[in-house]
Amino acid sequence: MSLFFGLKTRRNLLMVSITNSLMPFHLGLNSNFNLLIKSSRFLLSHFSITLLFIVISLLLTANINIANALSATTSNVINGSAPYLTFDGGLTKAENTEALLAITLADEMEIKANEDVSSFIKPIELPQSIKKFSDIKTVVPLPTSGNSYYPSFDLNNLIGTPYNYWGDDDGDGDISATGSITVKWQDNMGNDITANVKANPTELLSTSCAANYQLTIKATSGELSTRYGSPEKSTFNAIEHTYYIKPHKNNITPCSVLYAQPNLAHDDTAYGDYYNENSNGETWVAWKGYKVSSASNSGNYENDSSIKENNFPSTGSHGLYFYLLFEGITPAEVLAANGNLVSAEEGGNVSLILSTENTPRWRHEYYGPKPYGYSEPGLKITLKGPRYNSNDKSFNPVTFKLYADSSKNKLLYEFRLMRWYIAQPNVVYNGTGNGTDAQTAVRNYCHSLGSGYRIPDMNDYTNTNRRGWSGGIPGRNKWAALRQLSYQTGGRWIGGILNEWGCIVNDWNAAGSGGASKCNGYTGTDWDSYMYWSADVSLSGDYKGKGMWVISNVGAPRVFGDFSYSTYRAVCVTP
Repeated sequence: MSLFFGLKTRRNLLMVSITNSLMPFHLGLNSNFNLLIKSSRFLLSHFSITLLFIVISLLLTANINIANALSATTSNVINGSAPYLTFDGGLTKAENTEALLAITLADEMEIKANEDVSSFIKPIELPQSIKKFSDIKTVVPLPTSGNSYYPSFDLNNLIGTPYNYWGDDDGDGDISATGSITVKWQDNMGNDITANVKANPTELLSTSCAANYQLTIKATSGELSTRYGSPEKSTFNAIEHTYYIKPHKNNITPCSVLYAQPNLAHDDTAYGDYYNENSNGETWVAWKGYKVSSASNSGNYENDSSIKENNFPSTGSHGLYFYLLFEGITPAEVLAANGNLVSAEEGGNVSLILSTENTPRWRHEYYGPKPYGYSEPGLKITLKGPRYNSNDKSFNPVTFKLYADSSKNKLLYEFRLMRWYIAQPNVVYNGTGNGTDAQTAVRNYCHSLGSGYRIPDMNDYTNTNRRGWSGGIPGRNKWAALRQLSYQTGGRWIGGILNEWGCIVNDWNAAGSGGASKCNGYTGTDWDSYMYWSADVSLSGDYKGKGMWVISNVGAPRVFGDFSYSTYRAVCVTP
């Protein structure tokens, strides 16, 4: 009885001891602890104390291991790291997607967005070996590489083979990403040409001397995430960069202005075989206009040698226009590079309005081809300046420059306006006697304009000699002016606005058309007559003392009384 009691008492004491020893695990291991207590009670009821100790030891070891495992898991949650982008195999963790905006050239030269300083004015000049769009590589594969979604590419593709642009220090896997990369191509005029690059990725880059491109690479916002782990994701913001690039200088065609074309009427071709006026100057080319030999303008007009050193025009009037014909560059590209409004280098109130337009086929009533000239793409240049009704009529000689590029490094064409003319429309100056009274009225009108305006001398209009006038080109006794640029001799001009611009009139049936061979001239100007007074009087023969005027279709000097009707107008010039 005492033995039984003693055993029972020891078992109870042992139970209490086991229970107390397992209490530290109770909070973290409730279910395991309760199972252990129940197991202990069962074993104490049926087995010896020795066996009981063995079983309990095994159970304690198992629960301690569970506790250790939970402790390790808790430590990883607290000290874990988010997945990240990496572009060098994990050596560097990328904080954003900027590295995806880099471009690589076919010779493996990489240009990074954060190092690129190109601009519209200072583009990257490509190596000579880079000749095709496909030679300029981005992270977005071309259709030729199997990307049917070009110009886009999902970021999720970049974390898989062959890129593997990600890492996770915890070893978490099952990675995924959201967001995308998109490229956009634009030409030098700002046109979106991405669709063309997609359809023709191996197409050659433009060989135009004005060629340059904008390549914009844009990454949307998104996130990188793993299925397991904490933190399990990282986010990144949208980012983009634009590269400004141009072909290598050896891969482009030199660009130049071939011709400057004002009204082609008059010249020898327009006259046909009926006349023998010899009206084509040294730089004049039939069907085209003035042959341009240099982009620059010397600004020196002394002597006839200056004709080939300066560019058309040296005279101007509001609304007159001419066309430039190019090689190696299109009119649209020149317009894009210069804009539609060009100011003079010196400032002032004369400017150029640029537009693209096919050259007209010039109409006339002479004996040559009608109409005259080819219809071909040209840059139309319209002069805008003081008119008869302008508040500010001042003028000083001004220089204009047109460029092949927006950075203004490639000069295409330069000219300098030395004289400015204002025509007064709708006012008739009829004379009496020798017509000098009408000349006086015009002289007074020009003086009233201020800013140094005066009635033009005959040599401000034309360079030929007729009707007692001999101030033109020595020895030239033709009705028609010689089509060439004006020049000076001893500071005096030889030639003017009509030998340079050809037939100037704003309408086919303008005033005085009854006595002139008609032409379509320049619409939109104030020149509404074929007849304009000069400051001169004839100095010879039957015409001596008569007031002189000029007929504006061919620049022929005339005297008062040559025609039986009077539709004379006023033109003023400065300086």
